[in-house]
Amino acid sequence: MAHSKLEQVLVTGTTGFIGAAVVRELAAGGHSVKALVRTEAAAEAARAAGASSILGDLLAPTPALNETIAEARYVVHCAQPKARDERSRMDANLLGAIDLRRVARFVYVGGSSYIGRAEGEEWLDENSPRRPIGIGATFDEGIRALRAAGERGLDYAVALVGGVYGNGSWFIQAYLHALAVGEPIPVLNPAPRWPYVHIDDCARAIVHLMTVDRSALAAHGREVIVADDKPMPMDLFIEEVAGVVGKPASLRRLDEATLRAEFPPVRVSYLTADMPHSNRRLRQLGFTCRYPSPREGLATLGLTLPRSG
Repeated sequence: MAHSKLEQVLVTGTTGFIGAAVVRELAAGGHSVKALVRTEAAAEAARAAGASSILGDLLAPTPALNETIAEARYVVHCAQPKARDERSRMDANLLGAIDLRRVARFVYVGGSSYIGRAEGEEWLDENSPRRPIGIGATFDEGIRALRAAGERGLDYAVALVGGVYGNGSWFIQAYLHALAVGEPIPVLNPAPRWPYVHIDDCARAIVHLMTVDRSALAAHGREVIVADDKPMPMDLFIEEVAGVVGKPASLRRLDEATLRAEFPPVRVSYLTADMPHSNRRLRQLGFTCRYPSPREGLATLGLTLPRSG
């Protein structure tokens, strides 16, 4: 696939952390972007980022929305529903409306939580057994449908993004709040490894998957982990955040049984999941991270502690 300016790129989930960054990256590259939004305020934000917009909802598609989807040449599906059971409905409605004869590339954005936790392995990759955590299992039905569409001719890629950090990422905000008030931060002892990735590298990688040659995807694989070069233990990541803002971290190191007794199951699944996910396939596809580890990436964010009170 030639790396020219792309026309008629439809992006879903554009008010989300990743989707908004993808819109900015595409628009900055001169690509023609249409953002699927639910509100006029979101439409204004899309215009400010350099995209046009279409009002609609994948959970309640209209004929006008389905027509827009069918006209798209490229699709980046970043939408993340609020309820866990909504993802498969959104995926089915979107895939059911695309025109397989027209779409040049479909990029499905999920999480590497779909691959999930290690059980003794030093590395996990796209061929590893699936042991999903958190919302990871919600991607399964959509990815299976993509594979089936691929057999009918759809050119697609799946971006399985790791722990995306940046200004506004939920876990960065949680750590900053805890650091500001001196609250101990719970972490499993020993700390699990996470596949972190800077939001800018995440957006760049997704755009790269839009433009990489079809033959490269066929050769290396269409499901691609998007992460930086080496998973980092969670406690070291927290200490890196603390170092950037100049506030020592207070870590509350707990065993798994204590974590399960004190915290909700979804939070425990992330706190206890060792996820040494490899970005080798992404590198084989020609992508290089600007920020190969959080040590380089966190310094670019201008993080500050929130004001207390």
